[in-house]
Formats: sequence, C-alpha cells, structure tokens
Amino acid sequence: MPLRRSGNALRAALALASVSLGLASCSSPFSHSSSPQNTLPAVLAPAIVRPVVPECSTPLTHTQDGNVTPLTCKNGDINVPAWKFYAPLSSEVMALGAHMGVEIVLHTMCSDVKVHHATRVEEVRGAQLASDYYGWGMNQAVTAFVVSPTSGC
Repeated sequence: MPLRRSGNALRAALALASVSLGLASCSSPFSHSSSPQNTLPAVLAPAIVRPVVPECSTPLTHTQDGNVTPLTCKNGDINVPAWKFYAPLSSEVMALGAHMGVEIVLHTMCSDVKVHHATRVEEVRGAQLASDYYGWGMNQAVTAFVVSPTSGC
C-alpha cells in the first residue's frame, strides 16, 4: 500500500509540474518574460540616494586635458563610468543630495577644489553630473564656475 501512495504522489507531482509549465508558456498581459524588467537605478557613491534619472554605461573617451566624455548617454541618462571617474575628485558636490541652492553648490565646489585638488574643469563636470543625478537643473550656474576664477574660492 505505501508503494501505491508514493506512485499516486509522484503522478500528482508530475501533473502539477506539467500544468505549471503550461501556464508559464501562456502569454498574458502580465508576462514580462520577453521584455527587460524595469529596475531602480543604483545609488552611486558618494551619493546616498538614488538618482532622479536612469543610469547607463557608455565607454569613456579621455580628453587631452585629462577629463572624460560623455557625462551622459544620448538619451540623457547618467553615464556610470563618468560618475565613477569624477567621484574621487568631486566627492563633496556629488554627495550633496537633492534640493540644493546655487550658493551651497558653488561653495561645495570650492571645497572640492581645495580639499581634493580637482581642477575647475573637473569640478564643473562633477557638478554637472550631480545636477543631472539630483535634478538640480543648474548646469549653466555650475559651468560659470570655470569661467569665473574669482567665484569665491
């Protein structure tokens, strides 16, 4: 008798497995198997929150002045390799977070230049990435930092 029960259990398990496989192969409006799943962007150090825009990865081109491009991908997403390149140089401005005013950002850029020895161009690029990452919308304001050597540093 125990052998018969185990045979029935085996048949039931096989039937259940075949039903499960059949359901998995059915297309449904809730199936995401054929399209990539949307995932939240990762928090990129030194930031402590997720970016407001998606992330991407595009190979970097090193320029003659020691910087890299592109900062963003063609669709405007944050280029993760660029973020990682500028993070050691512009770590304070890149860690500021959302909802920052221009004065705080410019003051922090000065700190990065003094403490981390970033050039003004490096600092502007790090601040541009941070502006995109946090959604500050102040790329023009931080670009003026490179033009104005007397910006308070």
